Amino acid sequence: MSGRLRELLKTEEVLYGVICRDTTMTDLELMAQLGYSVVFLDLEHGPQSTAEVLRLGRTITHLGMVPMARIPELTRTQVQRLLDGGMEILTLPDVRSAAQAARLVQLGRFPPVGERGVSSSSAGTGFTLGSDPRRALGEADRGTSLMVMILSVIKI
Repeated sequence: MSGRLRELLKTEEVLYGVICRDTTMTDLELMAQLGYSVVFLDLEHGPQSTAEVLRLGRTITHLGMVPMARIPELTRTQVQRLLDGGMEILTLPDVRSAAQAARLVQLGRFPPVGERGVSSSSAGTGFTLGSDPRRALGEADRGTSLMVMILSVIKI
């Protein structure tokens, strides 16, 4: 998986995105028709479950847009499930230290950079590792963007 975001950044001068806290499949179809590139699903402030966000994320991908999720907390379970489910961008809110940002990288990247677990049949790897797993995992890593939101003064 090369990453839809990288493809769009190479070909488009401007990308439009929208933050959604309680979206529907119909909303997503309309967003795609209106030309949105990125759909930001908010698990921190929105009412939708991880399972629902993953279903919406697959629809976002199939509509040619980029799925992005704001995680409610920095846990292996949150990061792993969302990336395995096909989210291309994960955002960690309220980061207060460099150690938190480093932990996101550790959880969100495959070895040797991080410690993300490997599933040979997840949406995040295109449902296959093919004949060259190292190459497939490298492509999945390059297609994944990890972001932090700094909402206060950081102590380094």
